[in-house]
Amino acid sequence: MGSQGEELKDFIRNQMQATGLSIRDFAKMCGVSHSTIVRLISEDPEKRIDRPDLQSIIRIANATRTDLYAVLQMAYPEEMQQDQLSPQARIIAQSIERLPEKEKKAIQRIIIEHSKGDASSGA
Repeated sequence: MGSQGEELKDFIRNQMQATGLSIRDFAKMCGVSHSTIVRLISEDPEKRIDRPDLQSIIRIANATRTDLYAVLQMAYPEEMQQDQLSPQARIIAQSIERLPEKEKKAIQRIIIEHSKGDASSGA
């Protein structure tokens, strides 16, 4: 298996190629910064983000209309392995994906807001 995030890097590059979007336009579509996308797809290990934040993952999944659980598996392959993710967490993630789109987006917004709160409180 490649390094952490390698599959996400390839996914983003493929999405950009399929849509014909530049890095800047893809970032804008996803609602993340240009530098975030640059660092996610960088070939330079010194500049590369290997562990993207949850907020960026959710936004990329939403913008590309890709299953959140699948994007999480690309971003965090080691953590998402069967032995790393608790059965309860797996059930929750899969259950969220089965919800109507409006409810799914509401839960994802809550997660984003919660992660912002954690970042600002130093948690």
